[in-house]
Amino acid sequence: MTKNDRPARKEFLNSFNYFRGIAILLIVAGHCFGPANWDPNTLPETTFVNLIKGGTSLFVFISGFLFHHIFYGRFKFKKFLSSKVKNVLTPYLFMSCVPIILAVYFKGRGSQDDFYFFDQSQGLWAEYIKPTLLYIWTGNASPVYWYIPFVMVLFCLSPLFIAYIRLNIKFRMAILALLLVIPVVIHRPEGNLSLFQSIFYFAPVYLLGIACSISKETIYEKLKGKDLYLLIPIVSLAVWQAVSSETVGNFRKAAFDITEPDLMVIQKCLLCLFFMVFLHRFESANLPALDKIASASFAIYFLHPVIIELFKIPLEALNNPLQGALAWIIWTPMVTVGCYCTAATVKWAVPNLSRRLIGW
Repeated sequence: MTKNDRPARKEFLNSFNYFRGIAILLIVAGHCFGPANWDPNTLPETTFVNLIKGGTSLFVFISGFLFHHIFYGRFKFKKFLSSKVKNVLTPYLFMSCVPIILAVYFKGRGSQDDFYFFDQSQGLWAEYIKPTLLYIWTGNASPVYWYIPFVMVLFCLSPLFIAYIRLNIKFRMAILALLLVIPVVIHRPEGNLSLFQSIFYFAPVYLLGIACSISKETIYEKLKGKDLYLLIPIVSLAVWQAVSSETVGNFRKAAFDITEPDLMVIQKCLLCLFFMVFLHRFESANLPALDKIASASFAIYFLHPVIIELFKIPLEALNNPLQGALAWIIWTPMVTVGCYCTAATVKWAVPNLSRRLIGW
């Protein structure tokens, strides 16, 4: 470990703030394909969906990058984990209350995974306590909240990441290269039910973020002016997936089933590198709209499934006139603005509690 491996100062990275804003926009956009009822059936459409979906990897990469950039030089495990409990786990538990109560009351969310939480047994444990604990553990009471239990386990593994940072660069790169093979093989878990499969899938992306933070100056120097060339393999992988696979978007399966390689994780790792380098040119730029989205990104994450469901109510009453690509173009900004306005209202109404309630 050399002195140069530690960040000299914890400067605020405007580029990564904007990166976070783009990441949450992609996540919202990826979750708006469903309510828009857009079923891609052409090569350009399928390629586009493959590029948009999988935005979680961007969030994981950013988290890894900032773990090294912000916390490594002054890392204290107890303090670090305590802050994550307050700022990540607490709003998750609050926002999960109503979905969990509804899921337990109605014996599931009406999905094919309901059997995981309920069986034919009766009684307090089988019908209420066990499902509640499983919903908290998996985050499955909401379609998107699985990320929080996953990332909390990732935070608990921080001492391993500290040890990784302290390795010789050759060992770091060798370990990273080997671990990046794992998500290509195992894919994301079906229904996001296997937290440990998610760990093995996304941890290499987190390590990639750490490695890029350690070597950021070298990366910026070597790829300066060449970032747009990264779009060639990124788009090529999205096209390849559209042509060669029946899977549109994220690959999912049981971890040990042997099937096709996961092209999405490779594409998204390259996309992370692209945004890291491309946005570096905006380090001194003032982009107020993107800055606002970035500042509220965690709240938008928590609120967007709620806002989507609320917007569905009047549209379904009107026989859902919005369908397809045009509907998606309307849904994505509509949900984003709805989330931001809701978050800003909560922050204004209870400024001392909003971070604990909605993450902002």
